[in-house]
Amino acid sequence: MRILGIDPGLRKTGFGVIDSNGSNISYITSGAISIPLNLSLPERLKIIFDRIREISKEVQPEVAAIEIIFLNSNPNSTLLLGQARGLQYVD
Repeated sequence: MRILGIDPGLRKTGFGVIDSNGSNISYITSGAISIPLNLSLPERLKIIFDRIREISKEVQPEVAAIEIIFLNSNPNSTLLLGQARGLQYVD
């Protein structure tokens, strides 16, 4: 099974791909999507969306796992990160 893991963020969104066959796990690729800070929120979200779509087409994952935003001291930041996280479910 090929798994795409995503760590969403508005400045950098990390990703990693592994193959899992029982207890055997093989590294495929990983990286980060860097988003310029001078862009508006919609522009940042579009970059994340487009790049995750490209990565998915390249590596053909069977499943994806997205990190849960579990703690943030700033409620506004939590809401913004939720938008980045939500992009991963679209397509």
